[in-house]
Amino acid sequence: MMRDAGAVIRDISLPHTRYALPAYYVIAPAEASSNLARYDGVRYGHRAKLAQGDGITEMYEKTRAEGFGHEVQRRVMIGTYVLSAGFYDAYYNRARKVRALIKRDFETVFAEGVDAILTPATPSAAFGLGEMSDADPIEMYLNDVFTVTVNLAGLPGVAVPVGLDRQGLPLGLQLIGRPWGEADLLNHAYVLEKAAGFVAKASKWW
Repeated sequence: MMRDAGAVIRDISLPHTRYALPAYYVIAPAEASSNLARYDGVRYGHRAKLAQGDGITEMYEKTRAEGFGHEVQRRVMIGTYVLSAGFYDAYYNRARKVRALIKRDFETVFAEGVDAILTPATPSAAFGLGEMSDADPIEMYLNDVFTVTVNLAGLPGVAVPVGLDRQGLPLGLQLIGRPWGEADLLNHAYVLEKAAGFVAKASKWW
């Protein structure tokens, strides 16, 4: 579709992106843990109702248990672990070095004249509504394999729905652009969207 619209297509190599998923799920929870530490019920956000005799520790525990959902709690726990004294260098610092290598891979490709990178958005079609509500969190994290590289490298990205699989569930492609190149990226995405001619027709579910 992009070639038919006038794009020149070439294969590229991003060798360190194979490490993006584990690096992301070290760095993102670490940042979540650090940034959410302030939400303890003292100055910011929700404060739990305390029972007679509860102290400051009980307030922290109840507030964070009530105020954060399961996924947020999971990320805070992982982040606290990788930022702890015995594991900071083994996990967080190593993941930061991997992030630098991933960023350099993208910089090299863009320096060679590539305007945008086309990848799948996910390894599978979209999930059915409510289908994965009880799924294994690790299985869900694996579905992010193509999108976390954009976050690690600090690049603009956009996912475009382009069709349906055999079960009638939407399939998407992702375009990754140059740093600060959102305008060009949106133009590329519009070309792809127009060429695909796909409009999702969701039934009313609410």
